[in-house]
Amino acid sequence: MAFGFLGLLAGPASADVVHLTNGRRIEGKVVEERRGAVHLEVPGGRVVLPANSVARIERRETPQEEFGDRARDTDMTDPAAVEALAAWASGRGLSDQAEHLRALAQGLRLERRVASIRGSRLAMDWIEVYAWSRGQGASLEVQRWLVAQAAALDPDHPAVRAAQRSVEREHEALEAGHTAAEHAPRPPARADKSAARAAAERAAALEAELAQRELEEQALRERVEQLEQGQQHQLRRRVVRRRANPGAPRSACP
Repeated sequence: MAFGFLGLLAGPASADVVHLTNGRRIEGKVVEERRGAVHLEVPGGRVVLPANSVARIERRETPQEEFGDRARDTDMTDPAAVEALAAWASGRGLSDQAEHLRALAQGLRLERRVASIRGSRLAMDWIEVYAWSRGQGASLEVQRWLVAQAAALDPDHPAVRAAQRSVEREHEALEAGHTAAEHAPRPPARADKSAARAAAERAAALEAELAQRELEEQALRERVEQLEQGQQHQLRRRVVRRRANPGAPRSACP
């Protein structure tokens, strides 16, 4: 149980910021730097930037990455430590991680309480743990199991009978809710969040593509300038030759 949340450690890639020499910047994940190029993962795909167009790279750690570091340093068998990590995650907007951590802490506390009364012959010991678990919002299955342990010791105890009636009422209400949900008309699927996310990804991809095109245009302009400078140099050489040997026939070749 203590390791059930570990799959949540893998979060989205860190949002590195690549500052370009032309003043623009691109956010994404720098995945590779080799052969004079910087490979950057953006929501729309991968962008390859010439290394000489990159002024600097600003690497950032996301909340998910910091959460992973903190989780590795946390004693996952200590419910207080787990709850502290859950509070930190909740404050950083990591609601899924926080929810799983709170459930883990609750499970650890329940395991300790059950371990403390294991072997007890008093039905009320189990009823007290049942009452605590109910107050903590434990699942109905857990509550029924605790009441069953008490009933095995003293089925006629008033507190045991009251607990049995309580869990049965909750079970019936849960079943009725499931039945109503099955027959209720299903609302149309809401795609607002997915549409907004797709739009954001398209915007980021267009931004990256625009930045790369600007770099390509800049490289093309530099190439044209180099060609023009070469032609001017050749023209000057031809003029110098003519002046040095005015009687020589003109040649179309430099």
